[in-house]
Amino acid sequence: MAWPRTLMDWVLPRASGRERLPASAIVPEGLHHFERELEGERQRFHLRIDPEGAGLLIAGASRIVHLTELECTIVKRLLEGRTRGEAVRGLTVSRSRVEELDALLAGRPRPGAEYPVFNLPDPAFGDRTSLPAPLQADLDVGDARTLGTILGRCWEAGIPHVRFHPRDGSAMATLPEAVQHAEDLGMITGVRLPGGGSEVEGSLLPLAECGLDYAVVPWAGSQEWQERIFGSTPGFLERRIDEIKGLEICPVASAPIFRDNEDALLENGLRRALELGTEQVEVYALVAMEESPASSVPRALPGEALRQTAADIEELTSRIPLRVVWLPPVVVPGGEKVAEAAQRGPRTSGDISIRIEEDGRVLAPRGEATAAGNLLTDPWETIWGHAAFCRFRERVEGPTRCALCPGLAICAADCPADPRGWALPGPPRNRNDAPGKARGKGLS
Repeated sequence: MAWPRTLMDWVLPRASGRERLPASAIVPEGLHHFERELEGERQRFHLRIDPEGAGLLIAGASRIVHLTELECTIVKRLLEGRTRGEAVRGLTVSRSRVEELDALLAGRPRPGAEYPVFNLPDPAFGDRTSLPAPLQADLDVGDARTLGTILGRCWEAGIPHVRFHPRDGSAMATLPEAVQHAEDLGMITGVRLPGGGSEVEGSLLPLAECGLDYAVVPWAGSQEWQERIFGSTPGFLERRIDEIKGLEICPVASAPIFRDNEDALLENGLRRALELGTEQVEVYALVAMEESPASSVPRALPGEALRQTAADIEELTSRIPLRVVWLPPVVVPGGEKVAEAAQRGPRTSGDISIRIEEDGRVLAPRGEATAAGNLLTDPWETIWGHAAFCRFRERVEGPTRCALCPGLAICAADCPADPRGWALPGPPRNRNDAPGKARGKGLS
C-alpha cells in the first residue's frame, strides 16, 4: 500500500533559493483565485502568497505545491492567460522550470479520488513546512449574517476551503446563500450532511446550483447501525450518493468507528461505500478515556485498541481501491452517549483545518477544545499564535511514529493511541459567554 507516497503527493517540497524580483513583478500577499476552462470543464486554482513572497498553489483542491517568489509570479501570469514568453518577461528562469509550471496548470486538477485535500504529509518522508494559516475551515451553521462575516474573515486569513456543518435539516435552509457567498469569494465549498433521512431530501439541489463542490455523507457501516446511530431511514446511503453523483458534485463518506460497528465496517461497510461510487471515506474513531460498561451499547473504543483497528482497516484498503483518511480521534466525554458523539461528528476534517463555532470561536484540530480566540473580534495573527495552536503545531510537525506500529498511515499525523493527539472535550462554557459581535454586512 503506497500510503507514504499518497500523503506526500499533494504537498511538494519547497524549492530552495530566493531570486530578486522587480517590485512590479512581485505578487501581492494574500489569497488569489483563478478559473480556467479546459475541454469544457471549469478548473479552479488558488495562489496563496505569504508575507515573505513565497506561496502555495492549490490546484483543484486536490494538489498543493510550494512555490518560490519567482515561481509565484510566473504561475500568476500563466493563470491570467499569458503565454510562456510573456510569463517570464523581465525574469531570469530556466525554460524547463517554466514548462514544468505550465504543465502543472494543464494537469486537469479536479475533484476525484484525492479530493478534497485533508491532511499533513508525514515528516518521516521529508521536512514539513509550517503554514501561515490553515487551508480549510469547518464551520458550524448559525445565522446567515454571522456566517457571512466568518466567511469573509476566513478569506482574509488565507483560508480558501470551507466545509459547512448544519446541525439538522432546518439548518440546511441557511446554506444556499452561504454557499453562494463563499463561491463569490472564490472558495471551495463542501457540506457534511446530517445523518437523518427525510429532513435532507432535496436539500442538495439548491446548494449544487450555487456551486457546492462536494458533500460528506455520514455512514455507520451497516443499515442497522445507520438507523441506530443517525436515525436514518432504509436506503439512506444509496439515495444520498445517487443524488450527489446526479448533481455532479463529489461524494465523500464519513464513518464513525466504535467498538460495536468495527466488524460491520470491515466486513462490508467500506466496500459498500466504494460500490456506490464513493472513492474516499473519512474515519474518525470514538474513544473512551475509561472502559465502557459491558451493558452500554454502542461502546466507544479503548485508546489502546486504535493501533489494531487502524492496521485492520489499512490491510483491507490495500486490497480494495478505497482511500481512507484518518481524522483526529474524538473522545466521548463521560455521560455522553456514543451515538451523540457520532452525530456531532469529527472536530475537523484533518490537520489542515480549524473548527469555527457558530459564535466565531476557533478550535485547533487536536487537544482540548479550548477556544484560541474569536474570528469575529480577534485578529487572525492573535488566534494563530494562541497557545492551543502552538501546542498543536509543535506536536503534528514532529515525528510521531514508534516501533509499535511502523508504517501505519494514521501515524503520519499523530500516534492513534496517544491521548495528546485526540480531540478532547473543552472546559465548561460560561453561561454568560456571549457570541462575538459580527462586524460588516454579512451575506450580500
